[in-house]
This record gives sequence, C-alpha cells and structure tokens, in this order.
Amino acid sequence: MSGHFSKPKSVAAGAGASRFSDDSSSQNRPPPEPPSSQSASVSFRSVLGNAFGSATPSSGKAFSWISGFFLCGTLLGLPGVLPISWRYYIDLDSRLIGLHFLIFYAGLLGGQVGTRRRMQGNTGRVLTAAAAVLAGLALTGLGFSLPPAPAAWRMAGLLILGTAAGTIFSGLFQMVRPFQHSRPAAALVLNGAFFGMGATFVTLLVGKTYSSVTVQTQMFILAAIPLLFVLIWWWRRPPVEAFDDTPTRARIADLGSVAAGLFSLLLFFQFGTEWSLATWLPLFLIRRLGCDPESAILLLSLYFVARLAGNFAVRYLLKRVGHTKILIVSTFTAMLGYFSLTLTKSVPGAIAALIVIGAGFAPIYPLVAEKVGHRFSLHPSFYETIFLASIGGAVFAPWALGYVDYYLGLSLVMLIPAFGTLAVFILVLLIMLESKLMAEEK
Repeated sequence: MSGHFSKPKSVAAGAGASRFSDDSSSQNRPPPEPPSSQSASVSFRSVLGNAFGSATPSSGKAFSWISGFFLCGTLLGLPGVLPISWRYYIDLDSRLIGLHFLIFYAGLLGGQVGTRRRMQGNTGRVLTAAAAVLAGLALTGLGFSLPPAPAAWRMAGLLILGTAAGTIFSGLFQMVRPFQHSRPAAALVLNGAFFGMGATFVTLLVGKTYSSVTVQTQMFILAAIPLLFVLIWWWRRPPVEAFDDTPTRARIADLGSVAAGLFSLLLFFQFGTEWSLATWLPLFLIRRLGCDPESAILLLSLYFVARLAGNFAVRYLLKRVGHTKILIVSTFTAMLGYFSLTLTKSVPGAIAALIVIGAGFAPIYPLVAEKVGHRFSLHPSFYETIFLASIGGAVFAPWALGYVDYYLGLSLVMLIPAFGTLAVFILVLLIMLESKLMAEEK
C-alpha cells in the first residue's frame, strides 16, 4: 500500500516577468537579424534571441544556468499537485494540509537565506548541483512515504525539498549574476519565462499521468528532473565576470528607501496571493465545485499558462498603451478574477476566472519594477534581497488558508487572496504616488 495504491478514473479532462527599462544594455549590441519567415509572431525563440543578441563567450554559460529556473518552477509547482496525488482531498484536516505548505516554503526561505553568502565561484556551482541531487533524493523519499504512512514522513520530505529549492534559487542568482548585472531586463524576461514553463510542465505531467501510473512512479519521474540539471551544471561552468559586490552606501540606502519598502510589501502580498491560488486551487475545485482530481490539476496548469502568456503579451502592450494604465487595469482585473472564482458555482466559471487572474497578475511585477527600478543601483544583490520578501508571503499565506478553510469554510479560501490583491492594488497606487513625488522634488 505504501508503494502505490489505486486511483479513481477521471470523468473529464494552466509565471512571471515582462521587461522594464534597461538602458545600460543598449551599448555594444550587434544589429538585429532579419526576421525569419517562420516567426511572423514573436515566439519564445525570439525572446531568447533578444536576450542573447550580444553573444559573448559567457552568454552560453549563462543560458545553461538561467534555464535552471525551469527546475525552480517545477519544484515550486509541486505543493499544489502533491496533495491531490496523495488523496488529501478526501478527508484530511485542512490545517494539516496548510502545515505541509508552511514546511515546504519555510525550507525554501531557509535554504535561500542560509546559502546565499556561500555561493561564490566553484563552491556555488557545487552547492547548486548538490542541492539538485538533494531535491531528487527528497522526491524519491516521498515516493516511499505515501499514505497510509504517517504524514510526518511526507512533511520531512517537503522540508528537505523546500531547502533544496531555496539553495538552488540562491545558487542560480549567483551563477547568472554577471549576465543579470549587465542586462537586467533580459535576465528578468528569461528567469520568469523558464520559471513559468517549469510550473506549467509539472502540473501537466502530474495531471496527465494521474490515472495512468502509480503515485510512486510519479515521484520517481519527478525525481529524475533535478538530476538532469545536475549533469548540465556539472559540465557547464558558470560565467565569470568581476564586479564590485560590496555593500556600498548607495546600495544600503536603496534597501532603506520608501520605494524599496513599498516594493517589498507589494511582492509579499502578490507572491502570497499568487501561491495561495497555486497551492489551494485543486483542493478548492474538488471540494467546492465537485471537479475530478485530474481535471483540477489540469486547471491549475491553465492558470500557469495564462500567467506565462500574459508575461509575453504585455511586451506588446507596453508599446501601445500607457504603463500606468496597464498597472491599474491589471491589478483591478486580478482582483475581479478572485472575486469571480469565489462566487462561481461551475467549472466553466472557474476557468474564466483563472484566465482573468493569470493575465491580470502577469504585468504587475515588471511594470512596478520599471516604475521604481531607475531609483535603485540595479545591483543584482538588491533584487535578491527584495526577492526574500516575496518568499515570506508564500510562507505565510497558504498555511493561513488552512485555518480559514477549517474554521470558516472553503468558500472563503479564495476570498482572502482577493483582499490580498486589493492590498497589491493599494500598494501599486502608493508606489506610483511616491515615484511622482520624488520626480517633482528633483
């Protein structure tokens, strides 16, 4: 029984970045190649071409490490689908489910904070590869601790998995730092694209194999993914570029500024609301709307697809629509989508709400970064520090929703993130106001 158990047949059969100003990357860029006849519309391949248009000996190495954000997206997409594979939707206490999420994201935060100062040079490469091995081992261990084994074993596996994911994040931030330092906008696009594809991939993989293989087999397949990146990173040394990494007075002032504080709060609430949806959506669809497990997981992949598509679509809106208008409309749209998801009583209504939420959230981070990015020193360590605030939101929000479900009912689980989106909307307005006031002072 601990190795595998029978699955019910399904009755029916979707992260993030755009661009912000990067004037520093416009120098020494070769002329663009003529468009191919096979790419009338901009594809992901063209994005890669734009990002690595100024190919240098280190850009290929940077690409090998930037692609590691695909693995990060895969690992962070797991908390939403593993409880379904483990049959937690049947009768498990919601507070215990929330504790699983808390342990995973606490491990993620601990791994990021604990290793970020040790990721220099070859040591960082070894630690990142070792963390990928640890992630593979954790997933293998989870394959041997399926129900009816005690939940403590699975929570221990999630803690190890989250720690490995946080260490990988820390290593990738360091390994791609030369490229991110010289071309932050291109790095932002690629990081978000690979992350979104990873989250989409893992939900599709688990959803499509839900009724065809055992849960243990699913765990073993997932365990192979980090090991593939170990092979890539072991033979591909990270790019090397010397630059000052000391905490200068300007960088310290950046972290203490009002704009940085508002930016951190925005990421805290946005990441919390986004990953509350990513973790609780399948359970919400099954328990409240009567959706079958396989379809619930596939609808989660639909959310990730909408999020990823929005990241690329906004690149064209930026050329035609005012950025402030996009910010306001997108935050209001995401908030409306959450309220619609809370009130809907049908799966088609949930599908429409998910598309609205994903498309609405996609432009917020890059556009806010554009609003305030020119105010900072644009040093990669600044954005790495700000990133920790977003993880804090992911640690707290999904865990708290377990208590909301237990004491207030599942109908409110998606209503709380709606108010989180309202907080994002208010913070966007405050950031715009603060940016305007600072511009008037100058």
